[in-house]
Amino acid sequence: MDVLNLYDYPRFVNAMAYEEMKEGLEREHWGKWVVIDDSKLFGVYQSYEEAEEAARAVGLEFFNYFITQVGVKPAIILSHGG
Repeated sequence: MDVLNLYDYPRFVNAMAYEEMKEGLEREHWGKWVVIDDSKLFGVYQSYEEAEEAARAVGLEFFNYFITQVGVKPAIILSHGG
């Protein structure tokens, strides 16, 4: 039986990294949009569109990066390409 290794899914790893950063991000960037890639904060943006454009502009790997709006309840989690 094969076991699913979630670390083989970079978007999941980046979502976990966001959870680890969440408290500090909420203090400093409430309501802003963030891009997490390679388990690091890539950037902070005013809108989803700006975040997505920045990720694509530098060629971040399709379906790997994670975009979310900081501190909004319920959290809006958007991360897609195409």
